[in-house]
Formats: sequence, structure tokens, C-alpha cells
Amino acid sequence: MNDDKATEPLPENFPYRDIFYLKRPKSRRATHLSAESRAAQFMPFDALTGFDESIAETERLTSSHSALDGYAVAELNERFGYLKIRNFPKVKITMTIFVRDLKKEGGSYVSVEGIVRNIDEITRKVRLDDGRIFSLDDIEALDGDIFLEEGL
Repeated sequence: MNDDKATEPLPENFPYRDIFYLKRPKSRRATHLSAESRAAQFMPFDALTGFDESIAETERLTSSHSALDGYAVAELNERFGYLKIRNFPKVKITMTIFVRDLKKEGGSYVSVEGIVRNIDEITRKVRLDDGRIFSLDDIEALDGDIFLEEGL
């Protein structure tokens, strides 16, 4: 549609021919809205606030915490015992830890690097040099160069 109305001939029987060429009236009370302000009136309305977030949370997958078999538990005990006997050498190790999800059942496995500072067998906690504390029950694997050197 062409914006220049004067160049478009109107048919004789056009019903609004008498007002078609009039200028748009301006209100004395209301101020003229900018194009952005007028467009904001027609923004989509989210009637179900939080629905999209709820769907995304439902779609997010979590893993279940699997119990370790006897061999894996023995290997972990051997490696933690080795660190304790060596008086927690200042070497970097990598732990695979199960982190529970705060919003739904299950969680995920993450890899954590650090230097073991202490193992408290009473509270079943491992403390790293940087202050992070993890439960022994959540640790799935313990790896590092120190274990490779000793054949563990």
C-alpha cells in the first residue's frame, strides 16, 4: 500500500471518500505516543507466569546415585588409606562426586580437583585444602598421578 494517498485514485462509489484525505486528528488531552510506546501495548501477555520455567525444570534430567560394588569400595578405601599413611601429600587428586539436586530427586556426577587436607572417619567427610568438604558416601572415584606411581 502506498502512503501517498493523493496519488491513488479512489473509485466514485468509495464509501469513505469524503474523509479519506483528512489529516489524523490530534487530541488536546492526550499526548502523542511514540511508535515504541504504542507497540508496547500489544506485547504478548504471559497468562501462565512461570509455566515455561516449570516445563524446563521438568525436562531437565538427573541421574540416580548408584551404590558402589565391593571392588570399588575396596579401591577407594585403599587410596584414601594411602593418602592418610603418606600424611596427605600436597598432590592434586581428582574425585568423582555425586551432587544431589536441590529441586528434584537425583543429581549429577561432577569431577572435583584439589588437594586432600583431612579425612574425618567419624563424620565421614573429606576436606580439601581450599576448604571444600565432601561426604565420603558421595565419592565414586579417586584418581591422581600419585596413585599411578604406586600402582594403585
